[in-house]
Amino acid sequence: MRLRIGTKLTLGFLLVGVAVWAAGHLSLDVLQDASLDAIGDNLDDEIALAMETVRENITNRLEALHWFDQAASLSRYAELSNEEFSRMSKQQREALRESTEGDWIAGRQTPLIEEILGNGLSGILKSHVDRLGKEQGYALFTEILVANRYGTLIGASGRTTDYIQDDEKWYQACLTDGKQLGDVRYDASSDSLAIAVAVALTDDDGNFSGAVKGVLNIEYVARLVQYLETRSRYRSFRAYLVDRDGRAILSSPAALPQKGGRDLRLPEFGQDLSAANAVAQAMDSGKDSGHIMITDDGRETLAVFSRFRPLPKHPQTYDLGWMLIAEFDAEEVLQHVRRAKRSLLLASLVAMALAVFGGVVFARSVSGRIGRLTATAAEIAKANQTTELEEAAAGDEVDVLTRTFHQMTENLAKAQSELEARNAELARFTYTVSHDLKSPLITIKGYLGILAEDLAAGKAEQVADAMARIGGAADKMAELLHDLLELSRVGRQMSPPEEIALADLVQEVLELVEGPLREHRVQTEVSADLPVVYGDRVRLREALQNLVENAVKYMGDQPEPRIEIDALRGDEEVTCRVRDNGVGIDPHDQAKIFGLFNQLDKQSEGTGIGLALVQRIVEVHRGRIWVESEGLGKGSTFCFALPCMQKTAQPATPGPSRPSV
Repeated sequence: MRLRIGTKLTLGFLLVGVAVWAAGHLSLDVLQDASLDAIGDNLDDEIALAMETVRENITNRLEALHWFDQAASLSRYAELSNEEFSRMSKQQREALRESTEGDWIAGRQTPLIEEILGNGLSGILKSHVDRLGKEQGYALFTEILVANRYGTLIGASGRTTDYIQDDEKWYQACLTDGKQLGDVRYDASSDSLAIAVAVALTDDDGNFSGAVKGVLNIEYVARLVQYLETRSRYRSFRAYLVDRDGRAILSSPAALPQKGGRDLRLPEFGQDLSAANAVAQAMDSGKDSGHIMITDDGRETLAVFSRFRPLPKHPQTYDLGWMLIAEFDAEEVLQHVRRAKRSLLLASLVAMALAVFGGVVFARSVSGRIGRLTATAAEIAKANQTTELEEAAAGDEVDVLTRTFHQMTENLAKAQSELEARNAELARFTYTVSHDLKSPLITIKGYLGILAEDLAAGKAEQVADAMARIGGAADKMAELLHDLLELSRVGRQMSPPEEIALADLVQEVLELVEGPLREHRVQTEVSADLPVVYGDRVRLREALQNLVENAVKYMGDQPEPRIEIDALRGDEEVTCRVRDNGVGIDPHDQAKIFGLFNQLDKQSEGTGIGLALVQRIVEVHRGRIWVESEGLGKGSTFCFALPCMQKTAQPATPGPSRPSV
């Protein structure tokens, strides 16, 4: 079924309208995701800031405990106790430990127990606990105690549960690692959650002399979590803190049921939440903070998390491994975005309808012109490339398309003509290459026969001569193949074009050919008024180097050899010139010197490809090359012109010429 152009255009605009609607729908989804990320990032910052506050608070509290392990009085008390115990025999120490442990657990008061609880060390510990409690408004440390290196209690802020401490995990950790950071536990004496922290005491020689333990109340953290809920702008906010194993530490009132009017839900403390979606995904993410979207039973939840990371100055000592997680109902968080999404979808439907209507109007207006364009194309298809086109008002896109189509046909004919010329050039190139490669092959073949005869006759000198000639022919062939390969690469392997200061390029070339210049005592003179050209720096340097080397090679017996390099700036092109006072070129030979393998002096070194390579490089740059010479013995001037480009910079400030050797 064939459709008229108007119908096709209408259907096309309909498809465009549908595509616009689909793209709008997709864009809105992307917008929603971006908005979710933006909201998530904002909430990330809030939760991360809260966790940073927790970290600072906990770290500062823990550092307060370090006052003890650094206090000289604690070390003195520990040393006195250690000396006293060291004077006892092992049996005496064990008897004292066992009897005092029994009295301590039974709650009996003995002179030793009264001495421990009333000595100067216990007084220091009690004073420190009371002072910190007054500063914070609650019992910051619920308990601080000190044990000697024999594992027995020597001072405490209050009566503890045990006298013997070396069977406790915290004491063993201090003995082996010098510190211990316990998990969160419920402290019944203060009705709060706390963490046990212990550090080793050392003598002047750095030897273990005992340990100090403090039970840190984390009520501040619970207050902070509750504060997050009260200041949140989302009613669905709920937050909870878990340890490194995913067990619940504390939560906001909205997260878990309130118990007995208390903010800290003890029945939920220690509950394993590691299998919960938010906790599991946050722990598996490997990130310090971030947000994730969770879908559970058709309900979407935005979860934001932040890990407890120790301060840089304490990378290992205070790594609690906690994670603060806050959850929000996605519908509440994204309600404004989704409302905007519905409005934009409606607007995109209206835009689609307008696009279809505009398509119908446009199709009717251009179908006539398309018909005339079709007729013109049919005439061109009959090879009638001289078909006259209908004149149209300026700015008419359809008629511009017609003229462009006709211009394309003319360009196609021109390209075909150029292709035929290239094919003819390729045929000549193939013939020339096969002819010049055949010559060394014939030489090799001929001398192989002579070599066989000389070997049979035992003529050693003739064999050496034949081998040398075969080697020379092979070297000649290798040089030809190398130069041909380099010629074939021009136009295929090009560096990105750039602005090139011709003065710098000439200086590079003169440095490369400094050896031949000195060997033949050639004077060089470079104009200081050299412009900037635009092209492949490597290839242009290669072309200029070939011209300079060619001038040196054909300098002849000139007593004062000289090479001059300058450039002329025109409106459309820059002409570079390399002038020498060498042997010169006969006018009859000037037209063919750029041909492949064309050497005017067959006895000279080289393969005859150098000038052909230069010509190819210049042509790739859309330039032209020629030679000027008044005849033999009158020197030569090789010129190549490169088109001026818009990117070509202004030439350097003119100055005097600088001769060099």
